[in-house]
Parts: sequence; C-alpha cells; structure tokens
Amino acid sequence: METKYNITENSPVIFTAIHNGHNMSENLKQKISISEPDRMREEDPFTEQFVSDKENHIIQYTSRFEYDINRHRTKAVYEKPEDCWGLPVYRSVALTEAEKEMSLRKYDLFYATLDAIIDKQLRLFDRLLIWDIHSYNHRRQGAGAEFDPGELNPEIIIGTNNYQFISAEWRPLVDKIQQLFIQQQFEGDFSNRATRESHLDVRQNVKFPGGFMSQYINHKYTGRVCCLAIEFKKIWMNEWTQEIDTECFDRLKKIFNVVCQGVSLDF
Repeated sequence: METKYNITENSPVIFTAIHNGHNMSENLKQKISISEPDRMREEDPFTEQFVSDKENHIIQYTSRFEYDINRHRTKAVYEKPEDCWGLPVYRSVALTEAEKEMSLRKYDLFYATLDAIIDKQLRLFDRLLIWDIHSYNHRRQGAGAEFDPGELNPEIIIGTNNYQFISAEWRPLVDKIQQLFIQQQFEGDFSNRATRESHLDVRQNVKFPGGFMSQYINHKYTGRVCCLAIEFKKIWMNEWTQEIDTECFDRLKKIFNVVCQGVSLDF
C-alpha cells in the first residue's frame, strides 16, 4: 500500500500523515546507501497514530526517500546529499531516468487523488480544515548530545506558510488552535523534554512554516481550505534509537484530540 485514504461525507476536517512512511520499492532499496535507522530518523515514524482514529485521514506508507510529497515535483526525488540533510543517497549507481519517472508518477497520482478528494468534499461543505501532521528532530549532534536550544525548538510548531496563502478569515482559528494547545496541562518528568514546564511550548512558523503540500492546498483553494502543518518535536521518542516513551506519546495524543474537539467552525 502506497497511501491509505479514508474519507467520508460526514466531516469537513481531514488529517494527514504524509511523512509517516518507511516502505521503499525493492529496486530503490538495493541502491540506497542510507541505513534504515538513518532513514527512519528523517522520516516521521508513528505520526499515523495521531490521525488513524480520525474519521477522515490520509496516511502515506512509502518513504519520503522514494518520493517526497511535501516538496515541489522538481525536488520530490532525492538525488544528492544536499537534497536530504547531507546524507549520501545512493551507492555508486544512481537512479535511472525510468526509476525516477516511476517515483514521479506515484507523486503525481497522490496529488491527483488529493485534488479529487478536496473537490468532492467542497461540493459537500463550504470550507475544509486539513491538519498536516509531522514530527521533527532536535538532537542533531547525536544520541548523547545536549538538547538544542529550546528557543529554536518549540514542542509544537504551527506552520502557516507565513500566512502567504491563508486568507484573513482563517487567522483567528489558527490563533485559537495555538491557545488551545498552550492551555492543556502537560506535566511529567519526560527525559526527552528540554523543559519541565507544565504547559507545552507552542509557536507559529518557527523553523517550519509548512512544506509544499500545505502551500499547494492553501494557494489552490484560497479562502475555502485551510491546511495547517503541525510539527511535533520528538519529545515522545529517542530520535536515534526510535524508542518511544509511551506515556509521553499518549499524553500528547490526548492533548491533540482535545484541541481538535475544541475547534469549532461555522461551516
């Protein structure tokens, strides 16, 4: 399965986890030089668990190292280290044009399907809200490194592409979502947190203002659709070993669910 689409006619809200995937085509797996742990570290493992229980959800199961939905088509297939955090992508044999085109066909199919879903939902509802769920690393220097400065790494980042394509009518909703996150209690001595504050550090457009998919949606459907990129700092896991702190994750997911339930729109 490349992508799972679960869309009903009952809700104007859609949740996505487009960097969740780890699967790769066998021919690419034979060529890639990046180890599975390194690959998984740059993917967004477990993000499907934030969205899979939601009525409308889209979950990607193919790795971003095969094709990256959240980049423009011209950059969707990684070919050199500067495309992916300095990692040497392939062994001595690079992708053939046929292999690259196959990945791009899958990329095109995703966006054609996404357009069809949004167009159909907009025939049912006046407006749509799309939650684009991601996670990000904060200990780039290695497993034993100190935490990166907290001022540069909020625990939750709400990416709005600097409001470039989000119309003014949506901005109160974005601010409300931020405040709902901040209002939730988050107590506990979790080893991957840089702080012991009882509330989460939640800010807009720090480091990650949103990737290509949210830009694409917000531009194409300006006014009628708002796609927000939500980046969870990986405080709920060890990004180097992939070991998950179940208690921390469960609390974050509970907070996320409370925020989602607290968002009321006049559709």
